Amino acid sequence: MKKKKPDFPNSWEALLDAPDEWFESLPFDFFMERVHNWMLPGSVATMIRTKDLKTKKVKEYIYKTEGRAMNKIKALMVENKTEFIVVDHEYVNHLTPKNNDKQNRTNPNG
Repeated sequence: MKKKKPDFPNSWEALLDAPDEWFESLPFDFFMERVHNWMLPGSVATMIRTKDLKTKKVKEYIYKTEGRAMNKIKALMVENKTEFIVVDHEYVNHLTPKNNDKQNRTNPNG
């Protein structure tokens, strides 16, 4: 049986602790243009990125159909211990256990 290669270490703490001077400033308009011009491949209907509020562990789920993505969203809402971002071809939605309504919906096209 072939051994699995070890994952690369996740060094997000080092980035979080880095001084602001290490990062190049980015104009707001340029940043927002990048945010609103995301593109999912045609074979992907929905992407869900979750963050466990206790462990801070991040997971990503990719779905080819909206129905299966909706089932996952419902399960996450019932579980009520993760915040998550749902991205499809039209919207970016950020939902948390405390505020899981449509207030956080962002339509980049207008």
